[in-house]
Amino acid sequence: MYAMEDRNEFCPSVESNLQISEDPEELVEVLCDEDKQPTEMEDRLEFLAPRPGGGCALGCSGMTGRCWSGSVWLYDDALKAPDIAASQASYQLQAGVPCATFVSRDVLAVAEDGGYVEWLSCSAEPSRLVSIAASCSHSDTVTSMALTCDGQKLCTAGADYSICLTDCSTQQHDTLYSPAHAQECLSVSTHPTEKAIFVSCSLDGNVLLWDTRKKEPASCVYRNVQCPVTSVSWLADKSSTGAALEQLLLGTIDGQLMVHSTRHYSHEPTPNRILNTRINKFVASPNNPNVVAVCADDETIRVVKISNDFVITPWYSSDAKHSDFVRDVMWLDSSSFLSCAWDKQVAKHTLPS
Repeated sequence: MYAMEDRNEFCPSVESNLQISEDPEELVEVLCDEDKQPTEMEDRLEFLAPRPGGGCALGCSGMTGRCWSGSVWLYDDALKAPDIAASQASYQLQAGVPCATFVSRDVLAVAEDGGYVEWLSCSAEPSRLVSIAASCSHSDTVTSMALTCDGQKLCTAGADYSICLTDCSTQQHDTLYSPAHAQECLSVSTHPTEKAIFVSCSLDGNVLLWDTRKKEPASCVYRNVQCPVTSVSWLADKSSTGAALEQLLLGTIDGQLMVHSTRHYSHEPTPNRILNTRINKFVASPNNPNVVAVCADDETIRVVKISNDFVITPWYSSDAKHSDFVRDVMWLDSSSFLSCAWDKQVAKHTLPS
């Protein structure tokens, strides 16, 4: 079922063209970014990607016209999003942008609905984002992405049932698992300390643990076909024993949350219903990893606490902050965070003391 294919396929940026240099025999790739400055911000806010050293990137998608589009907006001060006038730079894309992550302070990897990953440079000029490459990672929507713990590879999941590992230094594919699942891959999460290990989930009901060093890299650690897991994340190590590194946080299609050990396939975790709709994303507080914000197909955000013995306790619910689905969360500190939603709003939340 799990075919592993080494790939060095690389697609130049789709916004580039070829021009003849002074040497007629030499072709030089010229990135044409002058016409990539968006004139307006799309209505659906998709992601808030924290930038190393401060600031953020805000991603937006337009899904109501004849052609879907997307854009990325860079902010030195995340609190000023989504004010267009306060943005330091912006970039127009030809597809929706479901997720993104900073590979470094100066390079942002942006997922597209068309299956590409666009690599944007933030350092060429203070007022511009520049496309440096576009890797053809998938043949359908890129649904999730995560960096390996060493920051060297980008792991992406796609609606084409595949998972792709891309070298961040060259933007070239390292390994493609296709098919990785029997249905759409929904979420991937890389191990906090092991660069060769990640976990994925799919509408096929399987949660798979991957070890890229093995000839047969995938093993099933949880299965529920009737109620598939739609979001997965490693729990950070909160104990001296390192037991937390074996634990996964799972969110289901009907709004349940549970903790499951990668070592005990037959163990049935205890579900906690915190929402009534599909869970899409977990964002743990970087200063307090046992505090996790949960995004779902819902206008509200739930924040839960996870104890050292992995008991889930609801802590915060954001009522009346948004009027459409919340898509992402960005933590400001241990007690406050920002959220973005399909209502074109960015809201600030403060946790109770």
